[in-house]
Amino acid sequence: MVPDPVKVLLQMQRVCRPGGRIGVLNHFRSAHPLLSRVEQSISPFTVRIGFKADVDMAALFAQAGFAPDWTEKVNRPRICTLAH
Repeated sequence: MVPDPVKVLLQMQRVCRPGGRIGVLNHFRSAHPLLSRVEQSISPFTVRIGFKADVDMAALFAQAGFAPDWTEKVNRPRICTLAH
């Protein structure tokens, strides 16, 4: 993750050619209530090792003013999401 992910998404959108596509691979907070609480509780520790465990994907994309066409869990265990 980067310090200001909304700013990065806006910059990606700015430099993407017309008809181009943007892909974002990241760990996003789970929609499952229990897992989401766990991610929120460990996030203060995970930032010390380089990632934020509780990023809300819908809020992030909404703040940048666009939404992914599709998303897919891509690794094992399925904790990272590819948003396209």
